Amino acid sequence: MSNRISPEKQQRIDFESQFINFEMIDILSKTILEELEAWANKTIYKPLGGVLRVERPLDESVNACAGINPKTPLEAVIKINMGMIREIYRDSFVFPPFSEQFVKDSDNIRDLNSQFRNLGFTFDSGLPVIQEDKRNNLYHLVKDIYVGKGERFTEDATACRFMYFEIALAWVFFHELSHLIQCHYRLKNQPSANVDLIEYHEIISSTESPEENSKEQSREILADMEGIDLTLKYMIRKDIFSSGALYLFMCALGCLFNRFYNGHSEKIDIGTGSHPHPIIRNEFSVAFITNSISQRLIEMGYAKDKLSVDIAIVYLSTRASLMSGIYWGWRYEDQQDGALTSFMKYSTTHDPEPRKACCLALEIEMNNQLVTIAGNHLMTDNFLSALSQMKSFFSQNG
Repeated sequence: MSNRISPEKQQRIDFESQFINFEMIDILSKTILEELEAWANKTIYKPLGGVLRVERPLDESVNACAGINPKTPLEAVIKINMGMIREIYRDSFVFPPFSEQFVKDSDNIRDLNSQFRNLGFTFDSGLPVIQEDKRNNLYHLVKDIYVGKGERFTEDATACRFMYFEIALAWVFFHELSHLIQCHYRLKNQPSANVDLIEYHEIISSTESPEENSKEQSREILADMEGIDLTLKYMIRKDIFSSGALYLFMCALGCLFNRFYNGHSEKIDIGTGSHPHPIIRNEFSVAFITNSISQRLIEMGYAKDKLSVDIAIVYLSTRASLMSGIYWGWRYEDQQDGALTSFMKYSTTHDPEPRKACCLALEIEMNNQLVTIAGNHLMTDNFLSALSQMKSFFSQNG
């Protein structure tokens, strides 16, 4: 396993941890997760006679899991470690000022914008502008504490910080929820009658056979995609959806997949473990977002036709991948100035054959398991219609 974190940068991060306001993280994360727990129980579990609990263990590891007893599968728990919540909070505070400084010091974003002919959806600033009526409740709760605290705490930057934090944490919750509502326990390899708990961890190793690993990895991708679908619906339901919020969501996903990549080999294959290579997870997630929400955005009035919205989504996705990758290298990794991180290199055109072969193999496994998932899904309004609009990797060139 390859640890790419720079020891010197890790020391700096460890030092700054003493200044993180843990009480604020506790209050804000509790606010978000209690609301999500209430929604899931009202919408999904209570009508079925079940219950979902959400816990935040005081565990330093950057991890989360969902768990059920297969004998009583409608009694479920989602655990998101405070270590994961803290790191999401940390990135939500550091990524915005990094982005602002990057556009001042580099021509990369101006060059990218010119490639998209500086159309209306492009923006030259480091951060998107989130209009007042699309700012989330967290911003309104904390704006008097943070806005004006320093030159980095403008209204726009503060709105972006707390939007990033909320939607990143919401996606982690919805990813874990997706394991439960897709009834993945029904697809486990011959579960023992004596098993009282099945858990799906975000970061965990596995000694299963390659065949079983590919099945489990495909289920992780399905949880990623339904997690994205539920997060987008959450943003729409709360009336905080905007192109700026969508961009920050893409950046947050990029940062999370970069984080999961640490410890992974550069070799892209099914390999060992219950989780896919993070570059493959990123590949499917970007494809799902790019191909599956166009019609929804048209219906919401964000675009008049599919072509115009597709171009805008490609721009936001490209820019988010660029910024999250450069941020991660600057913030965490030991690398030469100007060099692409390993994640960025292998996420582009470098060595595409193993990447596509892995995507194809996992797509086959996904399709094999979707029949069971569709027949047992706990939600009627689920991600399957959006998934049906996603372009197959078998039909893509390169």
